[in-house]
Amino acid sequence: MTPWERVRNLVGLSIFLVPMVYGTATVLFSGTVNRAFHHSEECTITAAISRSSGSRSYSSSSSIYIQSPDCSDLVYQGKYHGLSDDELVERIREFKGQKVSVEVGVWQMPFSPTMIVGVEGLDLSK
Repeated sequence: MTPWERVRNLVGLSIFLVPMVYGTATVLFSGTVNRAFHHSEECTITAAISRSSGSRSYSSSSSIYIQSPDCSDLVYQGKYHGLSDDELVERIREFKGQKVSVEVGVWQMPFSPTMIVGVEGLDLSK
């Protein structure tokens, strides 16, 4: 095998392997890493919705999306403390039109909504 063939094989392998490893690591670890390491950012909340995907009978997931004109679109990854998606969305909607501090996680996917782990003043008690 010539050196150029080795380089070609290495580049070809990295084109497939690196995105697969990064994607798998993001799915498995991003929530945990973002809850541990984050920074504050000021955002104005204009809307919040809950979206579900997948089959309800087998494997479904839901996300809470928060719209902000001065920050990119946000996805809540924080703790729910026993609240349902709808209850949490209603509590986030109470901040509509207000500028609040959100905790932005350090692990972000390119070209995706910003993952946040907290909203200042959000009451998570039942």
